[in-house]
This record gives sequence, C-alpha cells and structure tokens, in this order.
Amino acid sequence: MVRQYEDYVVQQAHDRVFELGRSVPQYCFPPGMTEDQFYDVVQSMKTIVGDDQVYIRESLLHFSDPFSPSPKNFPSAAACPKSTEEIREILALANELHLPLWITSRGKNLGYGGPSPRVRGSVILSLHRMDRILEVNEKAAYAVVEPGVTFFDLYRYCRKYASTVWPSVPAIAWGSVVGNTLDRGFGYTAQGNHQDYICGMEVILPDGDVIRTGQWAVDKSPSAFACRAGFGPQVDGLFLQSNLGIVTKLGIWVQPQPDAIMSVCLDMEDLDDLDDLIEILAELRRENILQNDPSIFNVFRSISRKGPRHQVYPDPGAIPENVLKAIMGEHGWVYWKTWFSFYGAKDMVLFRLAFTQKTVARISPRSRLSYKTFEGQDGEKADPTVIPAEWQPANAGVPTIHFASTIDYNAPSEGSGGHLDFSPILPYDGKLNLEWFHEATRICRSHGFDSFVGGHAFTKHLILVHMILFNRTDEDHVSSAKALWHDLAGKAKEYNLANYRTHLDYMDVVQGSYNFNNNAHKRFIETLKCSFLHHNNIPFSDVLLIPFKAMRVVLLAVSATKQRDRTSDVLYFTNVVSFESDRMFISLERCGVSFRSNMQLFNLGNDFIVFHEFIYVLFEGHVGVVCLLDQSAMAFNICLQFLALFIAIGTVLALRPPAAFAQTLNHTDVLSVPLNRDFYCFPGSRLSIRRLNFNECAAAILQLPSNHVIGTFHREGDNDQFRLPVVKFSGNCAVKVDIREGFSDERAIWLGLGVVAAHLNAACSNHFYGKRYKGGWTSAGNSDRIKISIKPRGDTGSARGNSHTLEAEEAFL
Repeated sequence: MVRQYEDYVVQQAHDRVFELGRSVPQYCFPPGMTEDQFYDVVQSMKTIVGDDQVYIRESLLHFSDPFSPSPKNFPSAAACPKSTEEIREILALANELHLPLWITSRGKNLGYGGPSPRVRGSVILSLHRMDRILEVNEKAAYAVVEPGVTFFDLYRYCRKYASTVWPSVPAIAWGSVVGNTLDRGFGYTAQGNHQDYICGMEVILPDGDVIRTGQWAVDKSPSAFACRAGFGPQVDGLFLQSNLGIVTKLGIWVQPQPDAIMSVCLDMEDLDDLDDLIEILAELRRENILQNDPSIFNVFRSISRKGPRHQVYPDPGAIPENVLKAIMGEHGWVYWKTWFSFYGAKDMVLFRLAFTQKTVARISPRSRLSYKTFEGQDGEKADPTVIPAEWQPANAGVPTIHFASTIDYNAPSEGSGGHLDFSPILPYDGKLNLEWFHEATRICRSHGFDSFVGGHAFTKHLILVHMILFNRTDEDHVSSAKALWHDLAGKAKEYNLANYRTHLDYMDVVQGSYNFNNNAHKRFIETLKCSFLHHNNIPFSDVLLIPFKAMRVVLLAVSATKQRDRTSDVLYFTNVVSFESDRMFISLERCGVSFRSNMQLFNLGNDFIVFHEFIYVLFEGHVGVVCLLDQSAMAFNICLQFLALFIAIGTVLALRPPAAFAQTLNHTDVLSVPLNRDFYCFPGSRLSIRRLNFNECAAAILQLPSNHVIGTFHREGDNDQFRLPVVKFSGNCAVKVDIREGFSDERAIWLGLGVVAAHLNAACSNHFYGKRYKGGWTSAGNSDRIKISIKPRGDTGSARGNSHTLEAEEAFL
C-alpha cells in the first residue's frame, strides 16, 4: 500500500480510485535503458530518498492515470523526495543518465491524466512528502506552502492557527495547492482563480539551480509576499502548465474572513435560458457586483447527486429529452443552477443582492433567485463551519471530497467510473455560449453521452467544462468517450475556441489551437528552452523535464544535408553513426546541440523497423520518415498520417544507410507491411457531401490500438486485443479492421495495421492535393487475410483499384 494521506477517509477514497479493478500493464523501462541499468537507477534513487520511498511495479498504480488502461503513459518508477536537496540530487542523477522525469505533487489532476507521465517509462518525481506549511500571515492574508500541502491541510491549519483567513478550495480538496495553482485550477472563494493570486515561487531549474520570483527574489524583503512584481520580465507564468522547472514553494494570497457571507443561487428552467444567464453574469461583472467566480451546473449535476445515473435512468445512451423533462418535473429540478456569494459588511452584502435582484428581474423575469446569509455572532466574523452543505460552504473555503462520487456517474458500480474533460474558454456572449452548448449537446448525444457541464465564470471569460463520464471497465465506452472528445475538439476548432487545460493524450491538439502566425507561441517557448540549454551546456537529451508539457516533436525525418527547418516542428538526424548487433547508434541535432544516442532494434518487416523510441520507414532502400513511439498515441498516429501523406506525394527526405543497416533487415519471419500494396478507392464527385475528410479519418484511425505486439488476429475465441472486427468512428468517417471473408485468422501487428490504415487514408480520402474519394479498402497482414476499410458511415459503392479496375464492395456498417 502507498500511503499518501494521514486522513483515513481521504486515503480510502484515493485507494478506491487508484486501485479498484486496475492492474499494472506490461512493464516498461526508461527510454534507451536496459533492465539492469534501470535497477541500478532505482538503487541510486533509494540512496537519495530512502528505500521505502522509491516505488516500482504494482505500486505504480498510485502514480498513473486511474482512468486509462493504456500503458502508453505508464511510468517505470516513482521517487518521493522530502526536501529541495533530495530533488537536486535526483536531478543530477537524471542529467547524468539521460533519465526523463515527470513531476507531480499529489497526482489528483483527474480527467487530465492524473499523475501519469507524458513519456512512457519516465520516472515520477512525486512531491507529496514535501508537505510543510511554512507560513500563514493573517494580517497580510497570504500563505506559503510546499507541493505536498493539500487543500484539507491548509484549511485545517488556518482553522487552528489562523482562523481569520479562508483559503480557496476546489470541488474535490484532496489535491495539492501548488499543483492545482500551477495547472490553472480554480476554487470558490473571492480568490478562486488561483493563478491570479500567486505571490512568489521558489523553483529548481533542470540544472539544479534555485530561483525565486517577484519580491521574494530580494533576500529578506519585507514585501516578499505583498507584491507579485519583480524587476524586468515577470517569469512566474513560465512555470504554469510547463516543466521548465520544479516549483518547491509557493506564496498565495488567501481571503480575509468577512463579517458576513451570503450564498446565492440562481435557478433557470430551460436549456435555452443559458443566453440570459450569461448576460446576467456579464452585467454583474461590469458593475463589479460579483466577488467570487460563479459556478454553473446543469441538471446532470443534480442527477449525479443521487448516485450513479442508472439509479435515475437505467438505459444506455444519452437520456432522451422527453425523459429528462419528466425526471426534472418529478424531482423539481431546473436545467441551470448557478451559485455565487457576497462577502463583507452586511449592508454591503444586501446592496449587492438588491442590484442582482433588479438585474435578474429585468433580463430573465422567470428565473428564481434564492439566498441565505451567514454572519458572525456577538461581534465575531462569519463562521464558515455553520454553512450547511446545500448552501455551498466551499464558497467560504470549506473543503470536501464528496463530489468525487461524480466520477461514477456512468459506472455500473462504485469505483469503476472515469472521466475526461473538454474545457473551452468562452467570452461573456450569451448567444455564442448557447450556440456552442447546443452543438456540444448534439455531439455528446450522438456518442451516447449526456451533456454534463460544470462551468466557471471568471472576471472577463468563462469556461464550460464538459465532463465526459464513462465506465472505465468497458473498452467500447472508453473508446466512445475518446471519440467524443475529438469531435468536440473538431467543433471547437470551427468556433476558434481553445481549451484552458487538457488530458495528456490531447496536449498536441490543444497546443495546435494556439495557431497564430504558424504557432509562433509554441516556437517562442521552444526558443526559450533551447536558449536555456545552450546557456547551461546541457544536451537536449539530458533535459530531464522533457518533453514540454503540451509540446512534442511529432514528426522527424532523416536528412544528409538539411539542418533544422525553422518554419516547422521537424527534427533531422545529422548522421547515422554505426550499427552493432541489434542496436543502432545515431547522432541527433536539436536546438543546435548534437548528441549521441542508441536504441534497441525491433524488426517489423522489410519496410518498417522499430527502435525503442522511433519507427523508421524504409523507402526504396532509404531510411525515411521517423515517428516517436514513446510519445502519446495521439501524436504518434498523427505522425503516421504525415508519414503516409509524404509517401503518397513523394516528398520523403532520405539518406541511404550504411551497408550494415541492410544486414539487420534480412529476417523474414516477421510481419511485412509493404508500401506498394493495392489500395481500392471509392470514387466521389467534387460536390458529393459524402466524400471523406482526411482529418476525420485520421481521427478515427487514431482510435485503433497502436501497440507493437505480434499476434494472431481472429473473429472467434478469446475477447483479447486481437479480436476482430474493430470499427472506429470520427465525424463522417468510419474505419474498420476485420478478417477477410473465407478466412478465420491472420498473423499481424496493430502498429503495422495502423500504418496501412494511415496510408489508405492518404490514398483514398480528401486532403489538400485535390483527390475526390469516398474512402476505400486494402488488405494487410502476413498473408493479406485482414481487410482494412474506410468509408462514410453507412455508405456503399464501387471501388477503383489503383485507378485501373472497379470492384464491387459491400457496405460494412
């Protein structure tokens, strides 16, 4: 057992989420490291933090995403330092051994990947043991904490030693104050937008140097936590949602205890009232009436309070609209419920209430406004502990884990739920918000999910957090949840909306939405990182905090002459050094710094070879496009799409390998994935509304498994990873993998099938060089007994085989 909490109830809740029904996937080691080397690293870390503070194997369930069964983001080990010095020693070890680290505080970033690393096999550096509250200053209203301090810890400390201040707390308070703040999390007091109330950081940089920010950078400054600004650039933001350093201490402002607090609830009956709701909040913001950030919930939050949804509605899929209205009527629920609070002297609280009442009556007379005031007795300040649960005590800084049960909304039993969040940023524009929500609701329902929203309205913008709640024990339901996320992302792109944070698997997609001037923002951050490497003479491979959170190199190519292409995110190998047995030694260049690396070779056939980190494609005797295997499945499959596209349009950069390279490819007892196979494309007209979109088909292909385990694919027998058929959808596109008629099984590999599907997509869908097709099909596998098809949903048609024959093709949906 990994004990992370002193509080028994919180520890039990943690164990239920992180252990129940889970098992460790296929074990992995850090990239480029052998098993013996890895266990040497484990022993070295034990000498730094203690034998009982380094975890491997089964214990790693507590340091990985509890909602993802995939091994792609699973760590190799976890080390739990207690001090800054122990962190610096681990950094030195990691720099020496080229060991990737992933930093987490409490690992409760659930819905966004939890404590899992971005790179498979990374070592988790868990800071939960660094749990000191260094200071709470009641007069100046600030706290200074380490990363292991939870919201429960800070609340209890304030109640005991500093009762005149209230810390802000999120919906589920078992997480880290530091971790939540750095990932732009929020709470419910008047200082709920936590990033806005940072007042100084202490940060360890990748080379082990330690800096402080703001006035805390001035030794013994009496203004250390009174003023956020320093001199010159404000660098605090560089450490939000990034891994440019490890934040070991954080100053944060807290709310002074008021004379009175009024909890206010605004009820609105119908879905279409969202327009008026946003306009009401916008006016209250303009007039500076609101003090905390209102929380917006729709009716599915009310349903979740009853327990798992099946207790209210037992059928699968989204609750039908007529049934939902009947449920609302039976329980007296409204569609929208918005909570906020007023603080201060009672007469000021009443003034804010009166203004709110007039605004609501003018904009939405049908709406209901309820409220309750809690004030101190006998000259005392307001006591947050007397606020009943139904009147939002979190708005007074009272923590809870009660809302963790929401995770099981779509679960058949307790502990088997999971969730993803899709969280776009929107302005205070009622019509736009309503239009977006209608679109999102339509997409959710099409995938069989309720449009469950928990929004938050900040000073100038709001976030509608679409909670995609699924049964994590049901692979199909998990796949549907992922498909829903992608379809929401596609629709958000049409509206030019970006998420404020996201799951590990989708960081590349969200980063790509910040696309001004060819993703200049991303390139600027990369330039900063490269400059840091040059300044400290650290090779790119030695930067232990890699990769950028939300930034990955997704496409690499081998080139004998070209250097880094400054206009795109492409990395070129500068030289293939040598081959020895089953290992290849290469020299890489990144940020103008060359470094040497070696990788284990796995031969997948005459056209594809895989090293520990990369997949290489042989193209007419040359080494061609290269994709990272250890990046997220999303980024890897996107890379495969580019790979197929480059092959299709004949622009693969190439370098003829040394003769020793060819000798490693003489094994014929493994699967071949030839690039010159026949692709049968279904013709479509220029005006056809049924023709396929390349990106939609790519998103469908992304959902296929992408492991590189050779197996026997089959239609009958065990329901394992090789059971067919498998069908995945995105938008108008469907991809199907199945055994061809007349056969029962076939030897193949999901990685190779994904490559074939990507190549088929490039050949038979519509992208920028003008092809007009409605999909197509091809065969794959060791004896071509597997059929891969892409089509519009429910479509039929004839197939044009490599532009010279027509073959009838039955609809496969």
